[in-house]
Amino acid sequence: MRRLPFIALAAALCLTGACTLTVPAPLTTGLQLKHDSSAVLTDRLQRRFPVGTPDEEVLRVLRSQGFKEEADYGGEHRAHRNLGTVLVCAWGASAYWRVDDQDRLVSIRGVHQEEGCL
Repeated sequence: MRRLPFIALAAALCLTGACTLTVPAPLTTGLQLKHDSSAVLTDRLQRRFPVGTPDEEVLRVLRSQGFKEEADYGGEHRAHRNLGTVLVCAWGASAYWRVDDQDRLVSIRGVHQEEGCL
């Protein structure tokens, strides 16, 4: 019952434009703003893209789900998807992966995180 006032406040703020949420994609649907959400995203990515998946397939599927390819990060390929803003904090999901010399997936991981607050 203590959560009801907070939920009502959040809903009211969202109705006034304080929230922007994107349409969920299968890889990001239901991610919670909790400590284990990156592990959940990593599990989904690893199930969807087993080792040996061609790099172009990883990119094609991620793009179809609203991810945008970004510059390599520490030797890993990276694609990012903005998930929206809740109150004053922006949230996003990123996929990081490595490929071998034949452009086949070697590893993939996900990060779901707050990207900054006003």
